[in-house]
This record gives sequence, structure tokens and C-alpha cells, in this order.
Amino acid sequence: MKMIDGISIVIPFFDEVDTLKRQLVLLIEQTKKPNEIVIVSTSPIEPIEDLIDKFNLKDNYFEYKIIYNKNGLPGGNRNAGITSASYNWIALIDAAIYPEPDWIESLVNCVKENNALGVFGVCKFNGNSIFEKAVCALSYGCNSILPVLPASLFHRSVFDKIGYFDDTLRSGEDILWIRKFIGFFGDRLICNEALVHYLHHPKTLISIFKKWFIYEKSAVVIGENKIQQLLLLVLFLIISIVSIISFIWGLLAITAYIILRGFIDPMRRSRSFFWYKDKPSTILIALGICVVIDFSKLSGFIVGFFQKMINYRSYSK
Repeated sequence: MKMIDGISIVIPFFDEVDTLKRQLVLLIEQTKKPNEIVIVSTSPIEPIEDLIDKFNLKDNYFEYKIIYNKNGLPGGNRNAGITSASYNWIALIDAAIYPEPDWIESLVNCVKENNALGVFGVCKFNGNSIFEKAVCALSYGCNSILPVLPASLFHRSVFDKIGYFDDTLRSGEDILWIRKFIGFFGDRLICNEALVHYLHHPKTLISIFKKWFIYEKSAVVIGENKIQQLLLLVLFLIISIVSIISFIWGLLAITAYIILRGFIDPMRRSRSFFWYKDKPSTILIALGICVVIDFSKLSGFIVGFFQKMINYRSYSK
């Protein structure tokens, strides 16, 4: 049975300080208390320090560290938090992710029961507003529960064995690290009782475009989503060609795409025909947002592909 001699929670931050208050409350109220909270922020840390002071963490027997990692990306922020952590067991959670009260306790129990060096928790996805709910339905799926890295617990030796996170990627560094983890340890140990919630999604069309453009560029770099990227490219090419040949058939093709992607696909992802039942108008919003998401994905794929080709040719020379 693995001994849990102390747990440090590592939280990488970009600019989500407005979500920290609720997250701290939920961490303090855990049935199994962490020993330390390590916050690594890319943005100035003064607002974080002010909020931490109001919580009197030290008076509640919590150790904490706040690290400013200027221009840090998610992987680099996690790395800084892990290496600075005072304890051998590292719990990873991201900003704007809210854990259930028994999140840590469930992870610890799973580690002990399986004599494991690491365990992955699961995340339930949804949205706060109608707009965010539509974004969630088109991406993760509303009320879907998936195993994720930022809900997990690992012994420090795991990072010594397989290495840390790629600190040059804006996204996808978690996918690369999980690949290394599976390659070394085999299948992931997943604790379905260790539940966290993610509710914060892009709130504007511009932020949607930026998010999926960056994600898809990173996916090209790490060799992820190849089939999806090609299918999306072929789909847009077919719709464009049909629209040039015939306006009517082009309009029908676009309508069919929007219905399939904006109405049918969210049901598949959410595993529910009535995912929208509490906010029916979300359907209309999803019909428009789906085009923005897919166009940003396609743009990110094309730019990422050409950048990769240019870098490859430069390296070959």
C-alpha cells in the first residue's frame, strides 16, 4: 500500500483570477486536506496574493506558494509548480476547475487500493451561460464525464521517470505527457469518484476563434487529430465547390452541415437528445457557433501544417 506523506496541489494560472475564490473555498473544504497549494501565474500575482490573504490559509494550516512565471505556457507553469512543491505527492488541477468535496480523498483511496504511483480523476463538463453551454455541447458535450489530467494525483517519481511537460506548446502538452505516461506505465488508472467540474468556456466569437485556432495549431505539432483535420478540410472543400457550381445545392449543403454539426452532433457528444432542455434557446446559438468553431479549427490546421512544413525544410537544410 502506497504511503501518502503529504500532498501539494499545483494550479497553473493565466488570467483566471476571478475563478480562484470559489476554487480555494472548495479546496479548503476537502474531506482530505491538501498540505500545500502552489499557484503558478503568468499574469501579475498581486491580485492572487490579495485574495490569498483574505483566506488566511496559514491560519487554516495550509502552506502555500505563489510563483510568477512571466510568459509561461501551461506546461512550463505546471513544471514550475511541481519542482517547487514541498511534498512528494502532486495533485494537478487547472484554474476554473471546481472539485467535489471528496476529490482528493477519492484519489488517495484509489492510489492506496491499487498500490499505484498515479491516478487520473474525471471532469464533468457544462456551461454557465446559454452561450457557454452551446460551446460545451459542440466540444466536450454537456454533462459528459471524461478522464482528464487536471484532476489527478501523481508521486513525484512519475515525473522523474518519464519527464515533465513540454513548455513550448500553448496546448496539447497534456496529451503528449499522457502518451509518455501510458508508454511507461501502461493503461491509465482512472478514478471515477474523483470528480471535478469545468463550466467556463469562451464567451465571445472572437475568443472561440482564438481558442480553437491555437488548439488546432498545437494539434498539428504533436500529430493529433489527423483524421478529423483531413475530414474537415475535405468537407469545406466539397461545400465550396458545390456552392460555386450551384447556389441552390450549395445552400442545401451548408444547411445540411449546420444541422448535422450544430444540432445532431451536440446530442452525440452530450449523449442526450434533450441536452438543451433547461435552456432551449441554446440550440439556435449552437447552430451559429458550430461554423465558427470548425472554421477556426480549419484555419489552425492549415497554418500549423504550413508552419510545420517550413520548419521541416529549414531543419533539413
